[in-house]
Amino acid sequence: MPQPTNLRDALKAADSDEVGRLLKDFHDAARALHMEIELPADSTWGRQLASARADVADVLEGEIDNLPGQVRRLLRPRNGRDATAPLDSIDVGDVEAKLALVAACRNYANELAINEVTQRTFNELQQFLDSGTGALLDSLRGATGSERPFRQSQVDAAVRFCAKVFGQEYASLLTKAAEVASHDHDRKASAHG
Repeated sequence: MPQPTNLRDALKAADSDEVGRLLKDFHDAARALHMEIELPADSTWGRQLASARADVADVLEGEIDNLPGQVRRLLRPRNGRDATAPLDSIDVGDVEAKLALVAACRNYANELAINEVTQRTFNELQQFLDSGTGALLDSLRGATGSERPFRQSQVDAAVRFCAKVFGQEYASLLTKAAEVASHDHDRKASAHG
C-alpha cells in the first residue's frame, strides 16, 4: 500500500502522474482490504488501514483545502499598478496542478476519506470560475495598453483552470470567447485611434 510519505514527495515534486498513480493504488488497496477481504475495523490490520487513510486524508486536505482562495487570488479583479505585470507562470502552474489533484481526489474520495473537503472545494471552484469568467472577459475587452498583458494572463489562467474543473470543451469555448473579447478591444481601439 502506498505510504503518505511517497504521496508528500510526489506532491512536492508536482508530479501529477505519480500523484494520480499513488491515489489509485491507495484507493484500490484500501478498497480490497475493506470490501473484498471484509477486514474488521477493530482488528490490527483494520486499525492500520484506518490510520493510513487518516494520514493520506491529512496530506490531501492540506493540499486542496485552500485552493479556492489561491484561484481567487490569481483571478480577482485588480486595478492600477496591481494590473500591469502578467501573472507568474509558476503560480499558475502550481494552482493548475492542485486542480488536477482535486479532480483525481474526486475519483477516489470515498476510500481516501476526503469526500467532504473534496466536494466542497470542487463546488467552490465551479461556482467561482463559472461566475468569474464573464468579468475576466469584460476586463480584457476594456483593458488599456499597459494592463492588457495582465488581463490576458488572467484569462489564459482561467482557461487552464476551467479545463481541469469543467473539461476541455468548456475551456475551448472560453478560449473562443477570449478571442472575441480581444478582437472587440482591437476594433474599439482602432475606431478611436
